[in-house]
This record gives sequence, C-alpha cells and structure tokens, in this order.
Amino acid sequence: MSVTLRIGLTDQTSFVRHSSLTLKRDTLDVGLIDPAVMPALQDPVAIVGFGGIPQWIGMVSSIETYDLVNRPGHIGLNLTALSSAAVISSPAPFDLSDVPSNTTTGLELEDGSGHITLEDATTTAPGALLTEGALSYGYSGLSVKTTNNPGGATVQVNQLELENGTGHLLTEDGLVLDTEGSVVTVTGRCTVFQPGLWPGLSFTLTSSNQGYSATPFTISQVRVSFVGHQIPVYQVEFGDAAFTLNQLYAAR
Repeated sequence: MSVTLRIGLTDQTSFVRHSSLTLKRDTLDVGLIDPAVMPALQDPVAIVGFGGIPQWIGMVSSIETYDLVNRPGHIGLNLTALSSAAVISSPAPFDLSDVPSNTTTGLELEDGSGHITLEDATTTAPGALLTEGALSYGYSGLSVKTTNNPGGATVQVNQLELENGTGHLLTEDGLVLDTEGSVVTVTGRCTVFQPGLWPGLSFTLTSSNQGYSATPFTISQVRVSFVGHQIPVYQVEFGDAAFTLNQLYAAR
C-alpha cells in the first residue's frame, strides 16, 4: 500500500469509510468504522507515503461518534484534524497531462547492477535517483469551471495610458492606475491514480481536449478513497496558481 492513515501510534487505514478521507491545506476530515483503537482529542495524525514519509501531519481537534443503522454493536466515527505544519506552496513531483511523458532517466551504479537509490524513499516512489527532466502522469474525469465573481486571484483590468501615448497614468505614490475590472477564478477537479499530489503543491495541466497547455494550477484539496481497502485513488481539486510576493510586485 502506498498511503496509510496513522492516528496516534495506530495504522487506521483499513477502517476508513469509503471516500471519507479529505485533505485540505489546514484540515483533514475522515470517517472510520469500528477503528482498531478509539482516537482521542489531540492525538497526532499523519498521512504516510512511501518509506514512512509523512505527507501531512496534524492533531485531532474534534471527534463525532454515531451508531450504525441496523448494525448493533458497531460504531462509526467522524474525525477532524488540524495541520500542525505550515503549508508552503512548492512544485509537485509531477505534472498532469492527457499525453503522459517521462524524460527522466535512472542513474546506474558503476557496475551496472542497478540504480543509485536514496537513503529514504521519495514521496512518489521507492527511491531511485533520477536525472532532471519532464515527468507527467495521466488523469481521468477532468472538469474545469471559470467564474466571474467579486473575489478571486485573477483580475481582468486595463491600464490607463497618457494622452500622448508615452506611458501610463500613475497615482500620486507612483503606482500604475488601473480601470475597474471583473474578477475571474478558475477551479477544477480530476481523478489521479499516482500518489504525490497534496494541498499546496503547484503543477501544470495539459489537456488538448479542453485547450490547456502546461497551464499552472495549485492544489486546494485531495480526497483519498481506496479500491478494496488497498489501492488509493486521489480526487484532486485545484484552482488558480499561487503567486509569490515577488511575482505580485513584478505584475504591478
């Protein structure tokens, strides 16, 4: 198994209710059925990937228990955990494309007996050291929504030009004066079968069917379900790419 849910010291993956595990930037929500050990408030929570590397860490903040209908003696549980680590936007280990590609190559040992490997596993693989190159995986069920609303990340505005065309009209403090514009936000979702995409990571999306070519986005939410309680499937939700302060300043 490539992903496990650890609460306290217990692996609770086998007790996760179907399609109930949802990761956001700051919270984790999950449902359990007859957990191996009953979680307690302030228990540490971790989503663990290859090689035991935590992908998300936090602490239990609320627990709701309920009786299962027509299942006497069994108990259901809804749990919320708050992140205990700051989420920093960083590049994802791979991009998404309708034409997956891999131009990375594995570094071989001098005697040709195998690959050079890392001491620990990576977030997406058992740990072979790869050369730098393009890496993208496929997806299914892609949908993208563009919305015009009062709040968002991308503002469609026009800059006011001087009458003689020599430059822009500036405010008293030296900033370029913009016309009032509308705010456009882009959100989307798709299903991915490769581990490694988590909230806060940025990636590029290519879809010849919907007209996207290496378009940057940032992941806002990931929902994990398990096929047969063993194989994880990731429903990834994403939105406009996150901007750094330097990028926002340069855009002015």
